[in-house]
Amino acid sequence: MSPRRTQDPLSGISPRTASILCYIPVVGWIASIIVLAADRFRNDHRVRFHAFQGLYLFVAWLIVGIPIAWGVWITLSKAWVLFG
Repeated sequence: MSPRRTQDPLSGISPRTASILCYIPVVGWIASIIVLAADRFRNDHRVRFHAFQGLYLFVAWLIVGIPIAWGVWITLSKAWVLFG
């Protein structure tokens, strides 16, 4: 029996599309990890650049967004106690 060849699931995606997928809000980090792990884009420096940049953007969004959301939550809960 010959070994089974598996088809690359990213074979139908162009490098431009893979780069764009890395910037989708909220779920772009998943696409970035998939692109970085794919053998197809391992030597494509432009796609890897966009994948890493998408990951860095997501981390920055977490670092900035979570404290802001927490501050808004605390402010609204105090306003609810005072005025509610």
